[in-house]
Amino acid sequence: RRADAERAYLDAARLAREAGATEIAARVYNNLGALHHQRGALAAAQEAYEQGLAFAQAAGEHRLLGLVMANLAELTEDHEAWLEALYLLERAGHRDAAEHCRAGLPKEHPFRKVETAR
Repeated sequence: RRADAERAYLDAARLAREAGATEIAARVYNNLGALHHQRGALAAAQEAYEQGLAFAQAAGEHRLLGLVMANLAELTEDHEAWLEALYLLERAGHRDAAEHCRAGLPKEHPFRKVETAR
């Protein structure tokens, strides 16, 4: 099933790119990154998140940009980038999305220890 999902995401990304639908392409790559991330394919996840980031920047969609940034930072365990993503979301009025990022961290993620220590 994951192979089918990956194929569908890749097809959707190609169609979005061809149509110039940058926001849709960003969402698709973010979702593809999450799929890879969940199955432990970290290099593929990082590549997908980075493509999603580029499309989110091109689309100028702050909520989506913050979400993709947070996902990439979570993957790479870059706490400063993760905080920057949350700040971007909150500053753009998307506190719900920032809270979703905080709540969605796995229990064992290193950021949990940092957040608890504050």
